Amino acid sequence: MNGRLNHSIYLLSFGYLFDALVATPSEASDNQDHEMDYGTWDINGKSVPVASTYRIAWRRMAATTGFRTLYPALIPPGAKHVHPVVSAGHPEKLDAVVLTGASLSSILVDFRIRSGGASEIQASQAKLLPVVIDGDFRTVLMETYLRLNCVTDAYEPLWSALTGENWDLQTPIRTPMERQVAQIKIDVIVVLAFGITVEELRRIYRTQFPVMRRYDQESLFDKTDNNSRKKSPESF
Repeated sequence: MNGRLNHSIYLLSFGYLFDALVATPSEASDNQDHEMDYGTWDINGKSVPVASTYRIAWRRMAATTGFRTLYPALIPPGAKHVHPVVSAGHPEKLDAVVLTGASLSSILVDFRIRSGGASEIQASQAKLLPVVIDGDFRTVLMETYLRLNCVTDAYEPLWSALTGENWDLQTPIRTPMERQVAQIKIDVIVVLAFGITVEELRRIYRTQFPVMRRYDQESLFDKTDNNSRKKSPESF
């Protein structure tokens, strides 16, 4: 199974972004230009403020016994963070940024991090992760992850640039049940891209994600799609 995690047709190392850009804020100085002081990226010989771009950010600590291990999210221009968070991006490759985030959010890539046993997810670990950049499901993967993340108009330029559509309040997926279904869709798409079988996915789910499995067994949704924690009669 591990050999298929490096399939060259559909996958590209996370280093695609990291080779050029890894954003962790630098120590403050006396520079009055706070945006530049926070950190810059060299893009084609031009200094681009890190905080002026859309990025994928994740918690540095690996939650190896939690619901999931990796918690990536898209952060908009203007957002800043300190060292407990790590981020990466590329202002000229927004599609790759979003697809990287979608891949990192999947249960399969999460399993790869979890199985390594690292207590922290530094750039050195993250840049080795494979991500889905191309393939038959590229568009639906990107749009689904965008709808999970583009919850305010701060993401309107990103949504419009990648989908060709206008963002409005109906664009994001908001209800708990719909968000869970969308994340499952991402999980399945990434599994298909890696060439993993359903039985292999079930084995990973049952043996490596006991907290997730317990939550799934206990979760029910009412008519308004709100989550209600109750014992479910069936398991996965």
